Amino acid sequence: MTVRPLKNSDLPGLLELLKTQDEGAADGAAQRSMTPESRSVEELALEFGELSPYTELVPLVLEQGGVAAYMAVCNHEGSRFLEGPLLRPDLPVGDAAPLLREAVREAERRGYEHLEAFVDEANRRAQELLAGGGFEPFRTTYIYEFRRGTPLRPLSPSSFRFENRKDVDVGRYRDLYRDTTDDWATRLAWSDEELKERFSDPDVS
Repeated sequence: MTVRPLKNSDLPGLLELLKTQDEGAADGAAQRSMTPESRSVEELALEFGELSPYTELVPLVLEQGGVAAYMAVCNHEGSRFLEGPLLRPDLPVGDAAPLLREAVREAERRGYEHLEAFVDEANRRAQELLAGGGFEPFRTTYIYEFRRGTPLRPLSPSSFRFENRKDVDVGRYRDLYRDTTDDWATRLAWSDEELKERFSDPDVS
């Protein structure tokens, strides 16, 4: 059992882990977490290379008869988080602990003060691994899907009213943003002009 940086020769094994996750998503998202978007060896090679969406990316694998688990330390414009963990279904959760420890050490070497992980509520194995590594839940992320053929139901009556507004009070927005986020607060550093530009975008509502 070896923890080491991802190599190009690992990409087919990583692709198998991603396919397993995709198949599991249909039966309750039991293996879903934040992962690479690519779904071919060629696309993965580009995503881990020059086309990486992250400022810094440190992909790691656990080798145990092939790629048994994957995790990456990511930095995106000051937000530090994990891709994964992705675990082979037959891998005992405890066997992946060295991979998580190495990811945390890598984050510490880079001076990161915090590290977040995003896994589906149903992904109990990943939750167990993260909890064993000292991660504590502070937010639950629900991933919604709308499938074709799903009957539409009217929304319940509500005392809330939604308005599409472009004249956002940036001071009030910052107060709300500060009160409702933990470490992921990159927009607090945005200038008034940057916030107003964001809100005036016709694709933002």
